[in-house]
Amino acid sequence: MKTTVRKGCYLLPRPRVGKFSLFDDEPSRPNVLTTFYSTPAVSKAMRLNWEEPSEDPMANRFEYLLEACSCPISEELFYLHPFALQIRLNQATDQPTLQEILNMPDDEKVLWFEAMNKELNALWANGCFVITNEEEAEGRQIVPLTWAFKVKTRPDGSFLKRKARLCLRGDKMIEGLEEGKSADETSGYAPVVDWGTIRMLLTMSVNFDLKTTAVDFRNAFTQKKLDRQHYASMPPMIADFPEYQGKILRVRRSLYGSKYAAKLYYELLRDNLTKPKKEGGLGFKISENDHCMFIRDDAIFIVWVDDGIALVRDSAVADQIIHDLNQAGMSVEKEGKDGALAAYLGVTIDSQEDGSLVLKQEGLIDRIIEATGMQGANPKKTPATEVLVRHKDAEPFDNSYNMRSVVGMLNYLAGTTRPEISFAVHQCSRFQADPKKPHAAAIKRIVAYLIETKSKGMVVRKFDKEGNKLNAFVDADFAGLQSKEDPQDPSSCRSRTGYVICVGDNPIYWGSRLQSEIADSTMAAEYIAASYAMKSLVYLRRLHQEISQSLQIPFDPISNVSTIFEDNQSALLLATTDPPRLTPRSKSIAVKYHWFRQHLGTNILMKSIDSPLNRANILTKPLSRELFERERHMIMGF
Repeated sequence: MKTTVRKGCYLLPRPRVGKFSLFDDEPSRPNVLTTFYSTPAVSKAMRLNWEEPSEDPMANRFEYLLEACSCPISEELFYLHPFALQIRLNQATDQPTLQEILNMPDDEKVLWFEAMNKELNALWANGCFVITNEEEAEGRQIVPLTWAFKVKTRPDGSFLKRKARLCLRGDKMIEGLEEGKSADETSGYAPVVDWGTIRMLLTMSVNFDLKTTAVDFRNAFTQKKLDRQHYASMPPMIADFPEYQGKILRVRRSLYGSKYAAKLYYELLRDNLTKPKKEGGLGFKISENDHCMFIRDDAIFIVWVDDGIALVRDSAVADQIIHDLNQAGMSVEKEGKDGALAAYLGVTIDSQEDGSLVLKQEGLIDRIIEATGMQGANPKKTPATEVLVRHKDAEPFDNSYNMRSVVGMLNYLAGTTRPEISFAVHQCSRFQADPKKPHAAAIKRIVAYLIETKSKGMVVRKFDKEGNKLNAFVDADFAGLQSKEDPQDPSSCRSRTGYVICVGDNPIYWGSRLQSEIADSTMAAEYIAASYAMKSLVYLRRLHQEISQSLQIPFDPISNVSTIFEDNQSALLLATTDPPRLTPRSKSIAVKYHWFRQHLGTNILMKSIDSPLNRANILTKPLSRELFERERHMIMGF
């Protein structure tokens, strides 16, 4: 096997002749000659005190290390600040770098090489690029390529497959989609379906005998042909071989990593779905409330990048949608063997004997437990025991794990299937920029609670015919930090908003956050919280009506009344009395919060509710075990 050796690079095998592939049939054994982290420059940088300005003139040589650097071979990004290195060491091992793969045992290394070969051959067979001479790209940018690796798992955390993805370095793209336009002048934005839409559709499917089919788009981004082709370097580990010297790739289809890949793919899918049937399309129309929900009189189709769900009354309609998308030139198939919706976006969807669904994220919880090193920790019955404050004088967090990463995972969990931890997670999120040991202890408390309830999940329950209505439960904790936070800190006077919006007993939307301005009374705090809830309720009512009318679900816009339940009588009077009963205190409430009064009336009412029945209590304050478990059952079903 011939090799190419360059200072600071890897000893690489030669690709097969006559086929676009990296390795010979027998196991390859590339060796690392040097590693990026062992250079003298990095060793010097690691000895610097990065917390204080240095008077050492040599330190100026390492300022650039605070920026992102690229491995000259793999084009992988590295951040060489010592803290970044520590974070990298603490990250999960499910996203190895090319350097790490090359240092793996031979049997593991070969499995990754096979994944790389599979990716390259799939791109080659799909006509994503052709090999050409560098001279062809004169005057054009040649974008570098890099590898991205991922150990893909099922929602329960079990191993699925190794995935290697050849990606463009989109962060280095300077050309736009049109000639003469730069990347800064070209938008790459693409929407994804809102989780509120997903939860509402699942609720409708449970209660109105609707069929769901999971749909997967194979190599989604590469399905779009480029109107203006661009150029890329040869893939890492190939460019040094003699037969590829002076060669580049002319990219003919969109590749992962491109600034515009998501936008181009969404436009392709949108055009195929919304084109009239007589023109070869599927005849859907885009929802006015969610641009990733497509509506037809016999189906609803939603998509999150390359994962779709077809919601229909007749399963044959879903089969026809998949057939028509393939006929339109896209590569689409049912997820799994029969397309049964057993999981979506990392959420396990378990069907129960009574027809209900349970939404769980055990795999994500396992990752959180592993990231914090809490395997075997004692479980807890509640996620929070106190209101969290800054703790300015406490000892700093020891960076034993990547707090930002853990908080990010907790936020996704809380916003997807576990609203009962929203309050606890949000108050931890406030301090991730300067965490102290008490903040880390609060996160461990949440994780201990997740250990206790890992096998549980949000239950999507059935309701009676009168239950197909949206109702909101609102609560506020007035100046909840004032007695515990530094009185000189303005945030100590802020109140917390909590609300949950349900169809029947099923939560669709919820929120727990500090209010953006200071309320001077409990009435004002509750009134502001009601305004926050109204913004989501108005949008969800439009979405609810759109879904119901599309799928012939009984829905009368006039008789379908939503109720906002409020447990503060003063706020209730201010909101519902006509003309409004303005007092010196109520006059101080910002005008922007009064807008929601115009929505109260025929279709949206505001009513009083006893505090023990208010489902939003769990979103504003820590509760005792007895109260927490009672209120958790009201919104979660367990």
